[in-house]
Amino acid sequence: MNEYLREIITASIGRKPKILTKIDKNGSKHYVDHNCPKCGGTGIIECYHHVEGGACFKCGGTGVFEHKVVERTPEYEKILSDRRAERAKKKAPETNGKFFAKFGLNADGDCWIVLGDTYSRREELKADGATYNDHFGWHYSEERPGTVKVQRDQVMEQYGNGTYHFRDFAPDIVKKILEANGPKGASEWIGRVGDTIDMVLSLRRVGSYETHFGFRAQTVEIFSFVDDQTGNVLIWKTSSFPQLDEGNQYRVRGTIKEHGEYRGEQQTVLTRCKVKKEEIA
Repeated sequence: MNEYLREIITASIGRKPKILTKIDKNGSKHYVDHNCPKCGGTGIIECYHHVEGGACFKCGGTGVFEHKVVERTPEYEKILSDRRAERAKKKAPETNGKFFAKFGLNADGDCWIVLGDTYSRREELKADGATYNDHFGWHYSEERPGTVKVQRDQVMEQYGNGTYHFRDFAPDIVKKILEANGPKGASEWIGRVGDTIDMVLSLRRVGSYETHFGFRAQTVEIFSFVDDQTGNVLIWKTSSFPQLDEGNQYRVRGTIKEHGEYRGEQQTVLTRCKVKKEEIA
């Protein structure tokens, strides 16, 4: 839609008055409104100017979209709100049961999260009945060896109607529980920040995550290497997509970027790496 046509439509439409059709005994007023609820009756949504000149798709750029509107008194609105809350309280046990089951928890909302390195055992854990989600990682709905219990009230809060929802920082709470209860790894930091290393390492696992800086998302791969001699763990994050396979040995030359820690395991983080597969005699 060009600027000239857009100005004509906007000027000619304007906002039209709502038409009152009836008033209930509880004081609710029923109207018929011809102004589009999405664009406010202008036919234009300015923030979408780059798409069809900002024409509103709901009303086709006319600003007219007939719909019904009900305006209730504050007193009646409170009555309806109390009724909804009462219905929700009666359904709370059923609602909570479905909510807990969806996330692989027991009937009380508790679970037992798996300790240690779960990535290499993910298929085994899945076959054993464990569940994975972003809140808890791999976990069971009942106690198992090598797990730690996470109670409902540690990660959830209860609404006034009796239903539960996750706290804003539930994954961070779970992370702290894992760090406090997880086995302390044998890995130690190596070298100093800025040092160059040249070592033969085994690729333990490969992961990835998305970044959203700039105009488009970018995938970053995480390569976790281990020194078979010492058990020290070295991490390399890159977006260059090298073709490396888990379980193989590689000669890794790079610069130590920082010394980090993940779930109680000390990790040496590398940058600007050159990696070459090591042929095993």
